[in-house]
Amino acid sequence: MMNHPVLDLPGVRRFVESIAGNLRDGRSVIVRLPLNATTGIREAVKGAVADDDLLHWTKVNTDDGAPLPTLCQNIFPEALSDGIPLIEGLYDHEEFQAIVIELGLSETGHWSDWSKFLAEFSEINHGINDLYRSQFAVFLEGPDFSLLPMPSKSFRLVEQRWNDVIDGIDTQLYAHRALRERASLTFLQRQLAASICCQLSKWDIHLCESLCGLDIEKMLNPLEHLKAYANQLGFEKMTDNASEEEKWAAGIEAVFDGESQPHSAYLALQGDEETINQRIWQAEVTVLYPHAEMLRRKILEREGRQIPIPFRTKNRETIEKLYDIDIGDLYFYFNQAHVSCRPELSSFLKDLRNTRNALAHFSTVDPHVITRRHLEKDPWEG
Repeated sequence: MMNHPVLDLPGVRRFVESIAGNLRDGRSVIVRLPLNATTGIREAVKGAVADDDLLHWTKVNTDDGAPLPTLCQNIFPEALSDGIPLIEGLYDHEEFQAIVIELGLSETGHWSDWSKFLAEFSEINHGINDLYRSQFAVFLEGPDFSLLPMPSKSFRLVEQRWNDVIDGIDTQLYAHRALRERASLTFLQRQLAASICCQLSKWDIHLCESLCGLDIEKMLNPLEHLKAYANQLGFEKMTDNASEEEKWAAGIEAVFDGESQPHSAYLALQGDEETINQRIWQAEVTVLYPHAEMLRRKILEREGRQIPIPFRTKNRETIEKLYDIDIGDLYFYFNQAHVSCRPELSSFLKDLRNTRNALAHFSTVDPHVITRRHLEKDPWEG
């Protein structure tokens, strides 16, 4: 049962179930994971396979040596006195039947031998009865392992790569859960914080978790936090001429929502503040633009009786319907000398206009408007 909040995300559950499904269907699986992928994938796959009473999970360390002697020593050591069998003879031993063998790697020295073995074993597995067929599960994580050459794939040997596994829905779900108990945040700040964490972390749930722990001020100005996170993961070691595969393996670039995107922490390390601000803007426009529109309509509802219709804008254009009046024109109207307006409403309209104008021109909002809750005050109170 997967009850860890990360492993319970829809995208991760699909990925885990896809791996487990291939193993149940008699296919060996090589899982390629970048650095800092979601932890617990091995355990989750093992748990999903354990639901099948016909399969038993065991683990063999590939560092122990060549494939056949290692498998014999770990799975049916009592039969070693009869000599090391050929690969075709593995199924002659009952202990080798109907099991999933996880290959553990801590070194890469024997991988070439195991890669050839896996390719040959997958061909033999075609003719094995479903009730007796065994398969291998290999998890290759990080730059040292996920870029190892793959054996020839076949119907009985598949490769599953961690790419486009976590999407925006997953990250939003995780962020909202993490921020749910943040009593210091207002509802609007919590919505915005979740949106910012999603846009900045993309597929990296570990980054999302660390961002959720920040004050709203630091979320709006995350550069230093992102640089520290990049150094923690060793992103500074990546050279400019690195291939896309090397960047993927290092966790620097991945497919998210169908598009290959760089990690925000790597952007910070490269000094690319523009792209980081674009991501913050995207988070802000998602939350604040609809909020600003609702506030505009609320003002028109409360103050509409003193607004003349047809309405003449500052540009001498005529508006025939009350709810077509723009925020900028409202601010202009209520700041005319002959119009009665509370100072609180005038200040509120100014913040609302500046927020809308910033978002409409691809700029981030003044952080003080958010941190001091300017758009959450009631201009008709006080």
